Amino acid sequence: LLLAPRVFLLVSSYFITDRVLEKVCLAASLPKEEVLFFHRSSWITLVFLSRPFSNTLETWGVYLTAYAIFCDLSPVFLGAVIAFGSYSRITFPAYVIPLLLYKVRQLDKSFMIQSRRRMMLH
Repeated sequence: LLLAPRVFLLVSSYFITDRVLEKVCLAASLPKEEVLFFHRSSWITLVFLSRPFSNTLETWGVYLTAYAIFCDLSPVFLGAVIAFGSYSRITFPAYVIPLLLYKVRQLDKSFMIQSRRRMMLH
């Protein structure tokens, strides 16, 4: 009975974090095997993600935010994940700001390309 939450968190951590890392590695052209090896063998992953701490929810929120940004998911999903992460832990926005700045830069690049195309047509 006491191990049930830990087993649940360990299994769900595998499905959430490892699957999200695979998708992000594919989207960002990173070596998937190396990233997953260092993530799976990390002391923090083995100890903290298998316990019901607020750090676990914060980590899942950061992973899901990265997944939403790198895989171009709906802004509604991104907003829901950011709202959930901010509610679960106050330090969550500090970890998400670099990801959001990356997304803004990415959107700015696509906006500039589109505006240049429009200028060339006129």
